[in-house]
Amino acid sequence: MDELPFVNTPLHIAASVGHIPFALEMMRLKPSFAKKLNTDGFSPIHLALQKGETQMVSRLLQVDGDLVRVKGCEGITPLHCAARTNDHIDVLAKFLLLCPDSIKDVTVQNETALHIAMKHDNLEAFKFLVRWLRENRIKNDEFWESKILNWEDNDGNTVLHLAVLNNQPKAVKKLLKSGVNINAKNLNDEIAWNLLMANKEIPPGGLWQEDYYPNNTTQPKIRDASGIPKHPGGDFPLEDVAGTPVVLLLLIPATYIYSILRLAFLALFENMGAASSFSDLFMGVAKSFADLFMGVAKSFAD
Repeated sequence: MDELPFVNTPLHIAASVGHIPFALEMMRLKPSFAKKLNTDGFSPIHLALQKGETQMVSRLLQVDGDLVRVKGCEGITPLHCAARTNDHIDVLAKFLLLCPDSIKDVTVQNETALHIAMKHDNLEAFKFLVRWLRENRIKNDEFWESKILNWEDNDGNTVLHLAVLNNQPKAVKKLLKSGVNINAKNLNDEIAWNLLMANKEIPPGGLWQEDYYPNNTTQPKIRDASGIPKHPGGDFPLEDVAGTPVVLLLLIPATYIYSILRLAFLALFENMGAASSFSDLFMGVAKSFADLFMGVAKSFAD
């Protein structure tokens, strides 16, 4: 059997029916069977997951934690399989605890586990993976967090593209707070930010207000290594911002320029729907912008 590239071993059968004692004995006698693919391109742990034999999955991993990274048909790993359904959040947690580097694995379509979760509309699995990336940064921490969150599949889509295209506002908010690249462009020349602005199912006003002003109070105080307050989030496309008072910008340190431009644009966007005339719109934007500026000034005072 070892000579055959694809074969159904006794371990495949035991794993798929949940016969734990026999499966563990087979792993002891023939360790190579654990990574062997059957004629459908699946390893024993893939089959155990598909059949819902989570106890079998746990026992197999106790023997060999690297089974999390076994690539089956189309390069799909057990982590990718678990990301397809919201029923396997605990399994995802166990996989990443045993093998954190498995988050780097991609399919033949160049999809990460985050891509797969979003393509299957599994919001809970997706949010768990993003949260795990932030809380349990792997080796080269911030580099890998940023690289995985901005990873492009074979169509050039990042997970932000997919979240917008699948009308998942909660996923979009999670990604924006994680500082993803909103200017990423896919192979259809579609920029993630432009898709978001054109999506009628995801109101931008609600996205930003909750993210940047929790409980409608003040701007979050996040400080960089120099101790200077900065605004959370990633890069913001300056070409989308118009009409920001230049004199006011000259009074603000460089670290706040992106934040003010970002929030001025959003203030304009949010007041457009409520205004009954141009004067109402102007007054609404002016008031919103004044509130934002006072928030910045207050953060300096603090």
